Amino acid sequence: MYNGRVKKIIVVCIAFIAIFFFLGRELNPLNPDMFLVHDNTQAARIQEFSLNLKSGIIPPRLAPNFSFQHGFPVFNFYAPFSYWIGAFIHLAGVPSATVLKTMFFLGLFLAFISFFLYGQLLKYLSEAMWERYGLSHYFPLVYIY
Repeated sequence: MYNGRVKKIIVVCIAFIAIFFFLGRELNPLNPDMFLVHDNTQAARIQEFSLNLKSGIIPPRLAPNFSFQHGFPVFNFYAPFSYWIGAFIHLAGVPSATVLKTMFFLGLFLAFISFFLYGQLLKYLSEAMWERYGLSHYFPLVYIY
């Protein structure tokens, strides 16, 4: 009845809804409470990154309000891609706690999508190797995967 593309979209939507409801209060962006993490400075890092972007410092390297207002080069030591996304959401006027929840949820959702697509690719490659190339070309892939 449905083609393969529509089935994939339905599976992704169902998984998105399931993740949203099963994570409960921890990553629910509609809940105003903040969840507990071992590193409570993530929201402050997003605020500092946003402050640097507002000031026109591109690329941000220094968190100016860290280390007793002397600044700390935190963005030299951590990968800044997630801070870029979080800063743009924060600059749109979203509070930092909601930005942090959204970033964690976005990471989980994109990981699900990428693993789903990777599984589809592996399924296609394994079928193609078995049907087209035979055993002599298939068994070396054991060491690749």
